[in-house]
Amino acid sequence: MRRPYPMPFLARVRLPGGSPGLTVSPMRTPWFAAAACALVLTGCGSPSGATADGAGPSPSAGPAEVAALRETVQGFWNEVLTGQGPNAYTFLSARCQTIVDVAQFNDLVIRAGNGYAGPPLPFLSFKARIAGEHASVNYTFRVHMLDTIGDRWVREGDTWRWDSCDHPPHHPDQGTNA
Repeated sequence: MRRPYPMPFLARVRLPGGSPGLTVSPMRTPWFAAAACALVLTGCGSPSGATADGAGPSPSAGPAEVAALRETVQGFWNEVLTGQGPNAYTFLSARCQTIVDVAQFNDLVIRAGNGYAGPPLPFLSFKARIAGEHASVNYTFRVHMLDTIGDRWVREGDTWRWDSCDHPPHHPDQGTNA
């Protein structure tokens, strides 16, 4: 049974009013912040065996594997920040698609895209720890409320999928909210 998208996490988040260089309408900033934070907050848990910061060197992962993961994670955020809910939903793991309600997810992504109203954001930094079919990823953006530590991804077949749909958030400037 699908449960509603876990929006109660929003009560635990400081919502910033924007960042220098960010093109966000003041009227739309709360929607963007709420939608983007809801998407980020469902992720960010550390899988068992991860380092304290959720990512680090991947002894068994080669540069091509890390590059493929980075490209997928960036693609997910490009879809989110441009409001492409149905496209962003395809990045969710099969497990998360059974947990996350597609209509609520699409609504949040559309709100994020409408609130952001800017070009895709490339990562400022990206670190991944890959262990077999699982990865823990840390990344930062120019918009720091999207920075994430320990975002979980899982490889299904040959494709990396977002798998942080039911874990508490961890953001560099907010500490762990458990």
